[in-house]
Amino acid sequence: MDDLTIRDMEYIAAIAKEKSMTKAAAQLFVAQPALSQCVRKLEKELGITLFLRTVTGVCPTAEGECFLRFVEKTLAERTNFEKELVDLSLSQSEGGAVRLGFSGAQAAFVLPHFLTNFRVQHPSIELQLVEASSDTIEKGIEAGEIDIGILHLPIASPRLDYFELSRDRFVIIPRSCGAYEQYIYYKEGEKLPYLNIGFLKNEPLVLTQQGQRSRIACNQIFEKAGILPQVRQEVQHIGTLDALTLVDYASTLLPEKQLTEDIKRRGYFLIDEKYSVSYAFVVCTLKDAYLSKASRQLLNRLQEIQYTF
Repeated sequence: MDDLTIRDMEYIAAIAKEKSMTKAAAQLFVAQPALSQCVRKLEKELGITLFLRTVTGVCPTAEGECFLRFVEKTLAERTNFEKELVDLSLSQSEGGAVRLGFSGAQAAFVLPHFLTNFRVQHPSIELQLVEASSDTIEKGIEAGEIDIGILHLPIASPRLDYFELSRDRFVIIPRSCGAYEQYIYYKEGEKLPYLNIGFLKNEPLVLTQQGQRSRIACNQIFEKAGILPQVRQEVQHIGTLDALTLVDYASTLLPEKQLTEDIKRRGYFLIDEKYSVSYAFVVCTLKDAYLSKASRQLLNRLQEIQYTF
């Protein structure tokens, strides 16, 4: 691999990420033939096939996966080196940039608790905000494109470290026209009413789409209760659940701390603890990666507000 360059590795990583020569070329702002030429050159030099071409795109071979692991480690080390150089150039002064990943739910609920205060306390640190899906944020952290992510459990990648920032729980918001009154009960020491989860067995539900963190948590609740949910509609955003619930489209489950004032006035019900699932906000970083001074400052601030909201 005498002729292997950083650019070659960036090309290979982009192809693997996008699963398409065309998309990778667009992301890198290069002509597609340049990527094809790079792949052919490396395959000839290594004596292996890196990618299989299919009608839907490209996917790495077993040998390609092995090479990709080497590429990812090398690019990660380069990123760590660059971050450390920036810190050394800053010396005793403060500065640098932090790329913070979050989804729409985190933007509405978590950012107000620290963002303004952090910018006032550290005006020379540039916060670069990256809004994306949870899966995209995880991949961005793995690729070194995002320094810190605020996500919901579960965390799919074993390469990420995380700590809890805030805990939440799911509650039930039934249709006002649903026959739920007979399922209401109370527990000593809890002011809010509970709803027997058996109510959900034959109740039309609106839930977020399969694969989303909120849906994974709901599915865990249903599994614990032995319920096969009667899903009337799947949506992309928790905010849509709120709107559809308010017009009695269907019953739903929502994180309690993210309920709007309209939903709170309407009323909601707790789920028995034996079926309940924690829906925690967590702060994620890449294991064993170098954290810049700026990133450490933000992590310190997030640890200071842990469990305060």
